[in-house]
Amino acid sequence: MSAITVKNRGSAGITALIMMLILLSAGMAAITLSSTESTIASGYRDGIASQYLAEAGALWALTQLKKENREVITNIQTTGEYKGSSLTNKNSSATKGTYQVSIANPDHPQDKGSRIITAVGTVSGSKAARTVGLLVNGVRTNGGIYENAVYSGNEIAIGEEGVIGGNAAAAGNIRGSQRVTGSCKPNNKEQMPAFGFIDYKRNPQLVACILKEQRVILRTAVHYVDQDFEVGGLIHNITGENVTIFVKGNVIINDGAEWKGLITIVAGGAVTVKQQASADLILIAFGDSASVVQEKAVVNGSIIAKGAVLINGTVRRGLQVAAWKNHK
Repeated sequence: MSAITVKNRGSAGITALIMMLILLSAGMAAITLSSTESTIASGYRDGIASQYLAEAGALWALTQLKKENREVITNIQTTGEYKGSSLTNKNSSATKGTYQVSIANPDHPQDKGSRIITAVGTVSGSKAARTVGLLVNGVRTNGGIYENAVYSGNEIAIGEEGVIGGNAAAAGNIRGSQRVTGSCKPNNKEQMPAFGFIDYKRNPQLVACILKEQRVILRTAVHYVDQDFEVGGLIHNITGENVTIFVKGNVIINDGAEWKGLITIVAGGAVTVKQQASADLILIAFGDSASVVQEKAVVNGSIIAKGAVLINGTVRRGLQVAAWKNHK
């Protein structure tokens, strides 16, 4: 009887030992799994953070192009590329990362308005890249009248609150020339661009008045308005290329108007800009009456007018993103 008891105790001990080994193995596996999951989670977190940094780098580059950072622009024009980097601390985290940015002109030494932005974000060895190919407005290879932020076939008058960010030229005087950031050329008559309005009447016509909250999509390269044109809503160019709107009469751009994409407006009359948000446009006015940029209005592009031009707001010949050719 005692032999049976000893045998049972031995079996129980072996069973207990086996169970302990199983539990130990399970515990070690759980620890290993937890460590692996932690590593994966950390890698995933760093990967996501690096993607955000790459996005931040690309947006930084776009900002530099839009505001015409002279260091960036000069490097692109003289060497074909600008390279920059930044160190970033993620808020409420020990994660630190960097992004490196390259802005290249693939047509260097010519400049056809193409840019390739490459931004690489890095966090703890994890990397993510963002590449953007785009077209910009504001770069002209044919010189002449298009080199100016403002040109007048008469005279330019710049008020106390007015600013011309870029070159200014006029066939007559330029009053307030101290508020021109680029070159200033009075008594410098240029040939106005040549357009045939009659030829464009067969193209799609836009409504003459686009009210606030209204939205108009431009799907073809040329549009026509057979009278005065007043804009207070959104005009969205989805073609990926420049769209020209020919207007038989005057053009009035009200506060609240929005513009997306590269757009040129050619007016048979004069142009009046009241829009206080940045209007990314090239405005060409063939009328004899004065074209006006009102106080607090902002034009990011250029104004070319046959008549006088009165600047009480801001006209800056910045680089406008016209189309995203690739985005990955």
